[in-house]
Amino acid sequence: MKKHRVLWYSLSMVLFLYAFGSVRAQEPRPIINASLIGKVIDAKTKEPIQGVTVQLEAVTHSVQTDNQGNFQFVTGQKLPFTLIVSFLGYEKKQVVVNSSPTIIALSPISTDLDEVVVVGYGTQKRRDLTGAVATLPEKLLRQPVSSLDQALKGGISGVQVTQTSGQPGGGVSVRIRGGASIQGGNEPLYVIDGFPVYNQTESTGVGSGTPVNPLASISPTDIESIEVLKDAAATAIYGSRGANGVILVTTKKGRAGQVQLNYDGSFGAQNVLKQIEVLNAHDFAILRNEALYDANPNLGAFQYRSQTEIDQLGAGTNWQTEAFRTGKIYNQQLSLSGGAEKVKYYLGANYFDQQGVIVNTNFKRVGFRSNIDANPFDRLQVGANLSINKTYAQIAPTGIVNALLLMPSTATVYDANGAYTLRNPFENIFANPIATLKETTNSSNGLRILGTSFGQYRILKGLQAKVLVGVDLNGRNDKFYLPSYIYEGAGSKGKASLGNLDGTSWLNENTLNYSANTGKHTFNALIGFTQQETKNTIFNAGAENFVTDDLLFNNLQSGSTIVRPSSDSYTWVLHSYLARVNYNFANKYYVSASLRRDGSSRFGADNKWGNFPSIALSWRAANESFFKEAFPGVDDFKIRTSFGTTGNQEIGQYQSLSTLYSLNYLFGNNVVTGFAPQRIPNKNLGWESTVQYDGGFDISLLKNRLQFTVDYYYKQTKDLLLNVEIPWTSGYVRS
Repeated sequence: MKKHRVLWYSLSMVLFLYAFGSVRAQEPRPIINASLIGKVIDAKTKEPIQGVTVQLEAVTHSVQTDNQGNFQFVTGQKLPFTLIVSFLGYEKKQVVVNSSPTIIALSPISTDLDEVVVVGYGTQKRRDLTGAVATLPEKLLRQPVSSLDQALKGGISGVQVTQTSGQPGGGVSVRIRGGASIQGGNEPLYVIDGFPVYNQTESTGVGSGTPVNPLASISPTDIESIEVLKDAAATAIYGSRGANGVILVTTKKGRAGQVQLNYDGSFGAQNVLKQIEVLNAHDFAILRNEALYDANPNLGAFQYRSQTEIDQLGAGTNWQTEAFRTGKIYNQQLSLSGGAEKVKYYLGANYFDQQGVIVNTNFKRVGFRSNIDANPFDRLQVGANLSINKTYAQIAPTGIVNALLLMPSTATVYDANGAYTLRNPFENIFANPIATLKETTNSSNGLRILGTSFGQYRILKGLQAKVLVGVDLNGRNDKFYLPSYIYEGAGSKGKASLGNLDGTSWLNENTLNYSANTGKHTFNALIGFTQQETKNTIFNAGAENFVTDDLLFNNLQSGSTIVRPSSDSYTWVLHSYLARVNYNFANKYYVSASLRRDGSSRFGADNKWGNFPSIALSWRAANESFFKEAFPGVDDFKIRTSFGTTGNQEIGQYQSLSTLYSLNYLFGNNVVTGFAPQRIPNKNLGWESTVQYDGGFDISLLKNRLQFTVDYYYKQTKDLLLNVEIPWTSGYVRS
């Protein structure tokens, strides 16, 4: 028995020593002056991250990752190491490292409440917004559309987007919380990389049909984000141009890290979903016989066609089928981006080609973009954004769809000799819509160069000065030719015209921004002065009665009849002072106030300047101590209210001045050109002002996966501007 006990004790001791040795073997051995090598990657994309700060816990020693995400340092501490890893846009992470080398994965910050959104003249976290600001979902930005305003369709509540024409690259009407004017502009203000643009088409007086949308000259594939400012608290900082809402467009920027070469291509097709039903040739002939018989029964029942002819007609010509086609859409995008800690860049090239569903209509765009941001010194940040876009469009003449519907199906596109038919069954000359579509040259070529550059300098801690300059060069060349062998050009024996528009707009903004964070108090203040000037010049000329149609519009001097040329030039200037203050206490109570004072050349001498104030309050109830216990399923809840005044300056130029217009009159036996009064001066011409109140709340549920925004607003425009017609006997054309 004793021998068994000794054997048992011996076996137990061996097992204990074996287990203890195994545990000791699994523990890392202390290493002095260890060299740690590692790499930091994105947890989702597995791509390396440059510029990540890697710090040893409890010491000041830290390093940053290189452009491959790698880091390395030597320390006197022993393994294991505790590292604190942090980078903007990613969750801060504490990692225990037992061996070298090591790989650390950082996860992007997923909550939308911490997302930084662009607001007027700055940025804010979404959780700190006091106004009604909405962001267009990213997936809608990836649509293959010809212009950025088309991407807004169905994307944001309170924003109504209407396609005003089926023409490729054609116009789009955007209304944010409804219209605010009767005769003034109702389109929102677009701010593209800091440059304010009003989307208004200027006519050269050449051609016919829907003009090309000016925003179509900017490639949507270059856009990183779109924010829509809806209430007065958000738009009042844009003063006299904020009454119809503001759409902020930010283009793509480079990011520090590995160089990325991206290609994005798409192909699509468009068709007319349903044609309008019209009478075929057989039924139309019967109806025409009945109409003629009702008008004159004495001539019999078959005044148009005999019954035998009617039976042989069949369906006849389907004019819609002749005009409509499958329109193809091609979109190609190639971009190169990257950078280091000091310089980041984005280069992009785009080709877009959209065929219209009507024959001989299309829109093409070739574009290039370059965005560069740099930090040459610790306190200085500079950047430049430049886009160059060339567009071409072949436009359908005005009223072509109505002409297709009105054409009788008994008529034919071509006669027996193969020429276009010019005589219909009513024995009247008519315009053959297919000939009009295929033979008329109605093109518009555009070139737009839009660029901004800025310098931002940190004067003191929290105090930054920023200067931004920008230019928008917008040129368009319209060409039109109506040949003599179709109905519309037969009388003039060929008609040619050329139109040219040159638009130049420059911008200068100078702002000071101060931010402070002390305990529970967060404060931000902005003051600035801006100035913008726009000048447009328009010219057109034409000729008729050509010997040949072969030269089209390329030889106006060969037309024996000269069409009277015309030209125009106008300029407007806007000077502005602005200020804004944001304050919040403990991330619970928020106050925001802004004031803008605008001086516009468009208004009368006694009303050149207007003031546009706003104030907004919000309470983030979710940060109250009682809230989590009372509403455990609610992640965030904020109540907002705002009040403000905005303006509208889109009434045209020189409306407050006395103007003259030119006309021809007889002087003796000669026709001479003179001038006559056109408009009575109005030095009291002032602003349209839109007052808006907004109240709403934001709520987030299910760990911020489900978010709701509810707003109630009241919007009223005062001092509406209307043209009042005065008697011609006054000697003036209009007021």
